[in-house]
Amino acid sequence: MVDTVENARVPAEPGPLDVVSLDIASPDRGWAESGPDAEGVDGWHAVAVLAPDAAAVLHALEEAGTRPVALMDAVRCGALDGRDAPAVLAAVAAEVGALARSAGVPVVDHRLVLDAANEGAAGLTVLGVGVRQGARPDAPAVAPGCAAPATGAARPDWIDRVHADRAEDLPRAASGAELAEQVTAVLSAPTLADHAWYTEQFDHAIGGDTVVSRTGGAGVVRVDEGGPAVALTLAGNPRACLLNPYLGAQLALTEAHRAVAATGARPVAALGRLTVGPGADPDVAWQVEESRLGWADAAPALGLDSSLATVDHVDAPAGKIHPSPVAAVLGVLERPEERLTPAFHHPGDAVVLLGETSEELSGSAWAEVVHRHLGGLPPRPGLDREQALADVLTASAQRRLVTAACSLGAGGLAHALVTAALRGRVGVALTLPEGDPTVHLFSESAARALVAVSAHHYDALRALCADAGVPLTRLGEVLPDPVLEVVGQFSLDLDTVGARRAARPQEAIR
Repeated sequence: MVDTVENARVPAEPGPLDVVSLDIASPDRGWAESGPDAEGVDGWHAVAVLAPDAAAVLHALEEAGTRPVALMDAVRCGALDGRDAPAVLAAVAAEVGALARSAGVPVVDHRLVLDAANEGAAGLTVLGVGVRQGARPDAPAVAPGCAAPATGAARPDWIDRVHADRAEDLPRAASGAELAEQVTAVLSAPTLADHAWYTEQFDHAIGGDTVVSRTGGAGVVRVDEGGPAVALTLAGNPRACLLNPYLGAQLALTEAHRAVAATGARPVAALGRLTVGPGADPDVAWQVEESRLGWADAAPALGLDSSLATVDHVDAPAGKIHPSPVAAVLGVLERPEERLTPAFHHPGDAVVLLGETSEELSGSAWAEVVHRHLGGLPPRPGLDREQALADVLTASAQRRLVTAACSLGAGGLAHALVTAALRGRVGVALTLPEGDPTVHLFSESAARALVAVSAHHYDALRALCADAGVPLTRLGEVLPDPVLEVVGQFSLDLDTVGARRAARPQEAIR
C-alpha cells in the first residue's frame, strides 16, 4: 500500500515537497503484513521525499517520525564546461555533503543531468528515504494520481520539423576503427563519464547500512541488521522530453524502474518532478500536460503508485531550457544478500543481453556526441516489456541465476559493457548480432538489461526469459584482462578508456 501526497510543505516553506509512504513488510521473513488500518503492527515502513534541497528532505523525514537512511541527489545544469557548472557542483557537494554527514545519512549516488540548451538557473533535486518500525507513518494527505492538466496548452508548430529531423538518417561509422573512436568519445562525454571526482566528495557508507552505492544505477540501503532493504534511484532525460514530452516522462520513469529492478529489488513506488520554462508560454503548458499524461499512463502499467506532482517553472528565454523530468523510484529487497550490482567479476561468465534492440538513435548520446544532433522521436518505452524484464531481473536475483545485472539507458549497450567491465576490473569479448553495429552499440531502446551468468545457470535463465516473453541474446563472455573485444570490429584497452573517462569531466570544468 502506498500513499502519495502532492505539494506538501514543511513549516519553513523551503519549496514544494513530494512524499510517498510505503510498506516494506515480509511475512516469510517474520515481518507482519501491514497497511493503513494495521495500527501498532510491528512491520517496517518507509517514507520517501523528493524536494529541491536536502534540508527540507531531512526535516520532512524527521517530521514523519522516520530515521533517515539514504539520500541521492540530481543536479541539472548546462554544459559542464559552462561558466556556472563548477560553482554549482561545488556548492551542492558542500551543502548536501555537510547536511548528510551531520545527520549521519549516506549519499548513495547522484545524477548529473547536463543540458547544453539550459540557460536557466541550475537546479537540484534531492531524494531521501527514512524508515521506521511499528505503526505505519501517516502521509499528510492523499492526492489524486495526477495533477490537473495545464491551462493554455498549445502543441508547438515547430515540433513536426523536429520529428522529421531523425538521427536514424545520420552518417554512421564506416569501419571498426571509426566505431571504436565513437565508443570512446560517447563514453567520455561528461554526462556518461566517470563521476568519481564528484561522488567521492560524499560519504556513501556512513551509518553502516549501505549495501550498494555509487554504481550509476540504484543504491540499496539495509533497513536494519537482518532486515529488508530499500533500493532507490533517480533518472531524467531532457533531450527525450524535448522531442516528445509524453514519451520523455515515460522514459524517465521506466529508466528508474529498470535500474531498481536490476538490483534485484521489486519496484513499488515513484515520485516525480518536472522542470520547465515560464508557465505563461503555451508551448511549455503543452509540455507539462503531455508529461503528466505520459507519467499517469505509465505508472499503473509498471505497478507503481505514483504521481508527477510538482512542476517547477524556471525563468529562462523561450526554448532555452528543455523540459526536465526527474523520476525517483523506490523498490523493496526483502533479502539484501540477494542484491545484484552492475560489475562483472567472473571470467568465463556468459554476457547476455535481455530485451530487444531496435533502430532507435534519435535523442541518443551517440547523436549528441558524434553529430551534435537533437531531432526525431525518442525510443518507445514498451511498458509491458519493461514489467516483464523487471520480473525476470527480480526472479534471477532471488534464484541466484545471474552474477551481475546492468540496466541499459543512455549510451546503450556500449556504455553498459564498458562500465560493467571497468567496475569489475575485467574485460568482455563479444560478437554483435546481425545488423548495423552502430544500432547494436548505441541504440537506446528501452526495456533492456545486460547480465552475466555462469554456464551452470544459463539454461535456467533462458527458460525464465522464455516463460516471461523476454528476448535473450548471448553476446560473449567475461575475460580476465581489461579489454573490450568486439569480434570483427575493434578491440579497446579498457584501462585507457577508463583513464579517459575519469579525466574528461575534470578537464571540462577547469
